[in-house]
Amino acid sequence: MKKIPGLVEEFRKAAKNARAAGFDGVEIHGANGYIFDQFLQDGSNKRTDAYGGPVETALGSCLKRWKQ
Repeated sequence: MKKIPGLVEEFRKAAKNARAAGFDGVEIHGANGYIFDQFLQDGSNKRTDAYGGPVETALGSCLKRWKQ
């Protein structure tokens, strides 16, 4: 679980850098087995911590951090 906040932080920094470089926005690919899709799928997300369970719980912590 310790690696997840760092991963989210890397996505956040990349988005911030893209905006600073003049991009209008960023898009996160969240399908086809990529990391965010893995949190959404009950077949792959068997976690019992703060990142498991219903979608609201599984992605909630990541999304809260992403919005910073």
